[in-house]
Amino acid sequence: MTPQDASRLVDCPNPNRIGEIHKFILTASARDLQLFIHNIQTNTTDTKGWRERAEVALDIRLAEDAEQTAQKLVTGTNALVELSAKLTNQTDRLIKETFNLTELTRGLNKLTFILGVFAVIQIFVMVFEYCSKTH
Repeated sequence: MTPQDASRLVDCPNPNRIGEIHKFILTASARDLQLFIHNIQTNTTDTKGWRERAEVALDIRLAEDAEQTAQKLVTGTNALVELSAKLTNQTDRLIKETFNLTELTRGLNKLTFILGVFAVIQIFVMVFEYCSKTH
């Protein structure tokens, strides 16, 4: 049943179809309930009662939707917290590896300096030998 059909039943009540209106209100989506409420034409005591029932049902649907959204938000937040913890661990590991790399670079610089010193010494030895052979 569409919201328009249900509102027509309320505006022109048929005692045999009241159950259909109840079923509509109990099963309709929030959007359909909103359309139903706005499509009720007359403002009699009967229609006012149906409008109030539909408004209560709409409030319940909206609350249920809000609860489902909140659950999704909690689930997403928990996933983000877990990912953040993993990222923190990876960051700590990266910092340690950076310090290790820094120490290795310092060691390489020392070895390069020592190699340079040996190269200079070797050059002096070769120049000295060359000079002693030629004189």
